[in-house]
Amino acid sequence: MPVNLSHDMSEGAYKRRNRADSGTFTCDSETERFCEAMLRLADYLIEEDPTLDKPDQLTLRYFRRIYQIPDNTNYVITRFLDRTQLITSPSDPADAPGLAHCIRLVSNNESGSWADNRAENERAVKNLLLDRANRACNRDIFTVGKVVGGRWAIESELGGVDGTFNQGIRLARGNQDDEMRVMKILPSEAMYPGFQAREMNILSRLDHRNIITLYDAHLPSPVTERHASPYLVTEYCDKGTLADLIKNWNERGKLIPESFVWQVFEALVTAVQYLHHGSYPYNEAAYNWDSITHRDIIPSNILLKSGPQVNPNDYPVSIKLADFGCAITDSEMEAHNYTLRDLPLVADQYRPPEGAQATESTDMYQVGLVISLMYCMMNSPLRHLSEAGNLTRDDLEGYRGYSPELRMFIEMCLDIDEDQRPDSNFFLLRIQSARRSLRNMDRFYGQVDLFAKD
Repeated sequence: MPVNLSHDMSEGAYKRRNRADSGTFTCDSETERFCEAMLRLADYLIEEDPTLDKPDQLTLRYFRRIYQIPDNTNYVITRFLDRTQLITSPSDPADAPGLAHCIRLVSNNESGSWADNRAENERAVKNLLLDRANRACNRDIFTVGKVVGGRWAIESELGGVDGTFNQGIRLARGNQDDEMRVMKILPSEAMYPGFQAREMNILSRLDHRNIITLYDAHLPSPVTERHASPYLVTEYCDKGTLADLIKNWNERGKLIPESFVWQVFEALVTAVQYLHHGSYPYNEAAYNWDSITHRDIIPSNILLKSGPQVNPNDYPVSIKLADFGCAITDSEMEAHNYTLRDLPLVADQYRPPEGAQATESTDMYQVGLVISLMYCMMNSPLRHLSEAGNLTRDDLEGYRGYSPELRMFIEMCLDIDEDQRPDSNFFLLRIQSARRSLRNMDRFYGQVDLFAKD
């Protein structure tokens, strides 16, 4: 637990370390240097306004006045750290004396008492320190032109990629096969202990046409390289994400062809069925299969890749489920007796009513939300629609332009009662049967260019 500096030092001790002596004080450890840097800044601010004789009286307005920075706490904290060049120690930065005092300085003008916001503020500043250490440790390692791991040449950065659990996406070319790959840079072990190994272990187990392929992974030593970034190298999908496709068609004011909507639907249910059962319907379940819940099935995590059709009636596009940063296995849940609060957070808009539990019903619900975006011609889910699971509305483009069968299947996934959502084994068979029936009834028309811009 961080120690409040103002409580930990007597007034006399503070006076001995303020303006007159700060230049000659010698720090015996990195922790003391951290503390001293904060005291130096406090001294400077007190010197600017002699009426401030106690560190507790240093309020955010003095930071703003001296640094001329806007009224934004996160930005203030960042500038504060940059100005004082604070560094983290090899141990948990939250253990460094003075961190709690830093938090008080930058947050004591916010609403609520210090005690009410203490844990949240401590965590926020701690994460800022860890993020700074992570980026400093990896400076220039993943820049364009560098070769990472003796194998992957960084060709470009991929912008516009959001996500809590990554430090950037790069396009890299392997020197063994000269193929383009995607490198996902993960936060350090110090920032999220154990999360990196979890994603790597899960991806290394998987081999499925509708799940992204893992080619390489590097996990630095959690002891000697705890601030270094791990990374994953996966296959490159040249057609972008499903989120991009949906946005493009919405901007064009047109429904995505229903035959492709069914293709995506089947691909996602197939992937979920594999993750939870390790086999295909009518086959015996994989021996000792450890079920995996993805928990983050959203359009930006669904990648599209040019390739031959699995089914001759499909579009020549492969649908790949990616980003397993929020995924977890049944065995890990049981071994650690995790609750929902222990799991990585997922996007609010894609959380089932009961929360993103580590269950098959969570994945099926999110699949239903993804397909509902195409049905509703929207870029993000409508919460009231998803909770009601009712897509029977004249104002929805899909209600007028798509088959009743598609609407019924989506609504089954969006059932507010998790126990009523379909099991992926039997649901996959029903989807395949419905697709065949609709095709035989000539409900699907000829293929169009899915990626046209107008």
